[in-house]
Amino acid sequence: MGLSDQLDDTVKKLGFESGAEFCRLVASVDMSAPEKLQAFRRWQVTDGTKEGLLKLPVKQPDEVINPPEPAVKPTPKRKKVTK
Repeated sequence: MGLSDQLDDTVKKLGFESGAEFCRLVASVDMSAPEKLQAFRRWQVTDGTKEGLLKLPVKQPDEVINPPEPAVKPTPKRKKVTK
């Protein structure tokens, strides 16, 4: 039994049709604000079901295609100076 089969078996117990559906729905959840991310984490820890996931806010179609810029841009990595 491969990883894909194990994922399918696990998520089917939680009400999902397949691992692919689980991944698609999780990817559609809006986690753009701290309270939305907190709600997602709460779902992960306390629920995990498809029914619970469908109650979370989802990204708007434009956000999936063109994600908003992060509020804090990552700082570029500095090159190590060697002597």
